[in-house]
Amino acid sequence: MPTPADPPPRRRQATPIELAAILMEAVCGPSAGGDDAVAELSAFLELPADRLQGELMFLRAFAVEFAATMALGDSEERAAIGTQYYRHWEQVAGEAGGDLLADLDQRLRYYGQAVVDETASAGLGAQVGAAFASLCGIEEGGPEEVAVLGASMFAALFDEVCDLLTSIDIVLLD
Repeated sequence: MPTPADPPPRRRQATPIELAAILMEAVCGPSAGGDDAVAELSAFLELPADRLQGELMFLRAFAVEFAATMALGDSEERAAIGTQYYRHWEQVAGEAGGDLLADLDQRLRYYGQAVVDETASAGLGAQVGAAFASLCGIEEGGPEEVAVLGASMFAALFDEVCDLLTSIDIVLLD
């Protein structure tokens, strides 16, 4: 047990560049067994696997954005991480072609509107899950599995990113 004379434990440090890379990996990186699960779920729901996979990527991107905003607010650290994070998105968009950045912006706005919807009676996770289901083409009253998947994936990644960003010291570079 530490005594009052002991220095506080040293927190880990990371730069915005390092954090942006970690966050981008969380959004776009491969997940163990994820492709098989998405293929099975898309077959069950009769949704194209590539559409479901794409919407999951955008959902993860929103979870990262929302968590960074909630954990860091309107801080210098948040801005520095965001700058580096969007450089990664620009690189991915250049490799993928198409309108990836426009699609990302549209999805982030859609989810953002869902979480501030004053008429919604559900909690945050359920609101995001319902928005995810809608983006997957599931109409209200359709299979609940898609909304549950979206809500649980959002909540898990949101919590993980908030924990990460609040448990380290962010070192700003000049």
